[in-house]
Amino acid sequence: TPGTLEFGSLTTGKILQVVSANSDTNTQFTNQTSYADNTNHTISITPTVSGSKIVLLAQFRFTVIKNHIETNSKWRLVLTIGSGSATYPLGADMNQTIEAGKSTNNRTSITVQVPVNYTTGATSNTSDAYAFKMQAKNNSSSDDSECQSKYWRAIAMEVAA
Repeated sequence: TPGTLEFGSLTTGKILQVVSANSDTNTQFTNQTSYADNTNHTISITPTVSGSKIVLLAQFRFTVIKNHIETNSKWRLVLTIGSGSATYPLGADMNQTIEAGKSTNNRTSITVQVPVNYTTGATSNTSDAYAFKMQAKNNSSSDDSECQSKYWRAIAMEVAA
């Protein structure tokens, strides 16, 4: 049919739905030594077919700032399935370390653009949302250790498995 993409008998690999989320809000984590949610860096998708897979493509900017001495901050992506309270860290925690140097106001910072790609296993039902969120923490609670994240761009796709 003109103007229509026909898949015929193709049963796997079809994109069943696409959800996107964007945020330009800067979230700051100051002296935060345990993981905290970035409520601006989230995306959720509810499968329409049992057994499908969820593919996440995202990126954000992560900045670490420190006064005078070396610091280390971490970020991670976590997944919550359904209304449960359990979260599942996806992959290893990502570290960003900086050392003090000459800079404005004696503060040192480093900014990285972070790409994220993740594919879930087969979904079990069509009533549980798959919610992805970014978390961050500092390894120091003193000396104004700070990390920031901004410019979240995310796409979650449900793909027939």
